[in-house]
Amino acid sequence: MGKFENAYLSGIIDGEGCICILHPDLLSFVVKIDIGMTSKETIDFCSEILQSNGMPVFRNEKKIKSGKSFYTLRTSGGRMFNFLSQLKLVTKRKQIRKAFLILYFQSLRKHVYTRNPLYTDIGELMKKIWRVNYG
Repeated sequence: MGKFENAYLSGIIDGEGCICILHPDLLSFVVKIDIGMTSKETIDFCSEILQSNGMPVFRNEKKIKSGKSFYTLRTSGGRMFNFLSQLKLVTKRKQIRKAFLILYFQSLRKHVYTRNPLYTDIGELMKKIWRVNYG
């Protein structure tokens, strides 16, 4: 993701978005990002950026009381850790930290069960990303 796309998505997610952590069953968590607004052009642009970075995108449109259309965009998936590590959020720092921790502990659990060497240094990677983005 380029610097422009990174800054744009960071601002949109920080202002109009939501970083959600779902707990669908006893052993798993899902981190997702929701963005909602009445501007279809902005949702379209965010969708293009996310899809070009390999993130799945789910979109919805509904009418609100004023008669305007309200557009929502949702993304989650296996590349979420890499995607979140590129964002620089200000007002949602606590949510992104929780999301990092959830993704980190899920990777540790996978490492314990699969003995995959890919996950051995993810804790250090997470710490480095957090330091670079948030001091």
